[in-house]
Amino acid sequence: MKNFFLFSLILVLDRFSKLFIKDNFFLGESVPVIPDFLHCTYILNKGAAFGILENNRYLFIGIAVIVLVIVCYFYKKILQEESFVQYAVALFVSGTFGNLIDRIIYGSVI
Repeated sequence: MKNFFLFSLILVLDRFSKLFIKDNFFLGESVPVIPDFLHCTYILNKGAAFGILENNRYLFIGIAVIVLVIVCYFYKKILQEESFVQYAVALFVSGTFGNLIDRIIYGSVI
């Protein structure tokens, strides 16, 4: 149950932050969070990390669905692992699901 809560919390924060940025930033706008170290920049990524394999929307949707199915298949095994493994999987799955939602709705990840 605690992992479902973490998954839900991260997914809600992911969706909220992306929608906030989409509605309040111009594409390409960057705001420093920690000056000279961390900036929040509104970009649309149509590929994987750093735009690798750009414009392969359906490939990435398929990969995300496969990953989510695999996690569901191993769910009982994951519950037997130590807490930090369960938390890591919850974070990974919430990020995967959040990006899947973006790819389906917008064709790219915000």
